[in-house]
Amino acid sequence: MPDFLKNRWVLLLGLIVFIAFKVPHLSYPYYWDESWPYATAIRAMANHGISLMPDAVDGELSRGHPLFFHALGASWAKVFGAGHVSMHSMALLISVLFLICIYEAALRMFNVRVAVMAFLLVASQEVFFMQSSYVLFEMLIAFLCFISMWAWVKERYVLAALFMTMLFYTKESGLIMGFVLGLDALASLFRKDADKATAFKRIAAVGVPCVLIGVFFLLQKHIRGWYIFPFYSEIIERSWNTIWFKLRMNCMGDAFYRNQKYWYYLLLLALGAVAAVKERKWRYLAIAVPVIMVFYMVDDKRAGRIMPSIPFALLFVAGWFFTIWVFSSKALFEKAYQRRFIALAGCFMLCFVWFSTMNYYTYRYLLAVIVPAFFIMAVLFDVFLRSGYRQAVYVLFPAFAVISSSAWSMNDHFGDTDRGALMAMDVQQNIVDYLEEHNCYDKHISVTSYVESQHLADPGTGFLKGSRRFPHVQWDIDGNTDYVIFDNIEPDYRYDQIRNDTSFVRVHRYERGQIWTELYARKR
Repeated sequence: MPDFLKNRWVLLLGLIVFIAFKVPHLSYPYYWDESWPYATAIRAMANHGISLMPDAVDGELSRGHPLFFHALGASWAKVFGAGHVSMHSMALLISVLFLICIYEAALRMFNVRVAVMAFLLVASQEVFFMQSSYVLFEMLIAFLCFISMWAWVKERYVLAALFMTMLFYTKESGLIMGFVLGLDALASLFRKDADKATAFKRIAAVGVPCVLIGVFFLLQKHIRGWYIFPFYSEIIERSWNTIWFKLRMNCMGDAFYRNQKYWYYLLLLALGAVAAVKERKWRYLAIAVPVIMVFYMVDDKRAGRIMPSIPFALLFVAGWFFTIWVFSSKALFEKAYQRRFIALAGCFMLCFVWFSTMNYYTYRYLLAVIVPAFFIMAVLFDVFLRSGYRQAVYVLFPAFAVISSSAWSMNDHFGDTDRGALMAMDVQQNIVDYLEEHNCYDKHISVTSYVESQHLADPGTGFLKGSRRFPHVQWDIDGNTDYVIFDNIEPDYRYDQIRNDTSFVRVHRYERGQIWTELYARKR
């Protein structure tokens, strides 16, 4: 077997299986934020002209974000069409390229065992699998963060600058990677053993993308009157108590604990302890530091028993850097790029979770953290296997499969990172089908969310059978309301009021598992 296939047959087989499972999802309608504003903004740019200028898309659609993702999607739509299969295929292609990048980076920086583990760990995560065909920013952001860091440590600074420019022009959160690599570039200027020419290349590789994105924000200020979309700038979190709560219960919990993730880390801790005892390499036990801290952080009762929040936060940050220092040492990794990748990835993850804590947050944003976390996990599993019992690898892969399948089976949520989203789309489709089949186009329909209104008003979301729209859709329930739609996907406080209102009667209910929708009609 050629060396190329010998080292990559797992990758090729894994990609075939991954794509085969995703193909049925390509024809699905848009879900949640896909419906509005992302897919809508891409279609608007495709219709009105492809550009990276801030005013290329209406501010309500772009949400003030840079427009590389929109321009990429609009370009794709120009060539392959703007249908759901086409646009979801673009998203899937980005995800497949990301998986290839993860495998190749692990293979070239470490070895084939790390590559296989990193690929399987990432591809089997529910958040990655579900997001891999959504027309949303987050997969591209995570991809560009990862490949920018890889190019950086491999000293391919032109590529790093190119990837960072694309990253910065995708979303503001990408600037966190620029911040981390910028600090590394500045630090290299003061290292006595550093080559000055290389140090200046690093400064330029970060500086050029920063200047280019700075131009975008200056133009946005000139054109729109603000640098950041007002909705986002107004909700930047300033309360320490809220920041500390979000850091622990949202960011750290979602990134490292929930959906059975803690079992991977406990497995890593157990294998590290075995290797530490067998080889007398006590530094391996340092993996207990983040594992224990995360365990205590993600529960209010446990966290409250340790110490007040500020000392706990300082201890958390100190413990994080201690772990980075231990596992990026020359004693473990001979190659400088190996050590630098682990150190920079660790710093990036810490900065990104703090950034996410202080801004508008949803779980999918953490893809940029979850991928490098599992990548480093694969690296450490390999280190512990080589120092402990190599035969443990035959237990490790079945354990991965058990943990992953357990996470899938136990997750009964229906957000855009959960398998329940597929059932939720069916539930949302059912209510639209009912209204179309009963020719309710001239009726006044009240809904419980703006996205739901788009399903009825915009054929581009994929829920309407044809081009005919429902023109009288509103959020308010008033004297003109003929129908009211409720569901538990986005619960509404008015549900009990209407259910108990004798002037309304329930005319339709549909459910899949725990997800349901109901339609109430006014008695006439």
